[in-house]
Amino acid sequence: MSWRGEVEDGSGWGGLVPSKAERDQDRRDENQAHALDYYRAAVEDRAPAWVPSRIRLPRAVRGDFPFGHNTVAEAGEHDCDSNLWGAVSVRATNGQMLGIKPKEFQPIAWRPNSRPTTSTENGSGS
Repeated sequence: MSWRGEVEDGSGWGGLVPSKAERDQDRRDENQAHALDYYRAAVEDRAPAWVPSRIRLPRAVRGDFPFGHNTVAEAGEHDCDSNLWGAVSVRATNGQMLGIKPKEFQPIAWRPNSRPTTSTENGSGS
């Protein structure tokens, strides 16, 4: 890692700090690692270590007919809830929670899963 230069915070530490570009790249790498674990967990039938905490909806999402068709989440960024297995829901315009399919959102921020388990803990494993 290359370094931008000395800290200019007046602390007299005289240390080196990474550049903004390097911090941004580190953040992108971390987000990619979280996303990889999240999507791989679905394929491997296990709970992910990381789940989305904030998502972007490219377009409005409407609930399925006949029960949720009046429930709409508008396009844009939303804080979201995730269950243990990574299923995502957001608060819709009518105040109800609306489940969002993976193809309908883009994760923006991640949080550690509350208690990842293996598929054998819930009895679905071999």
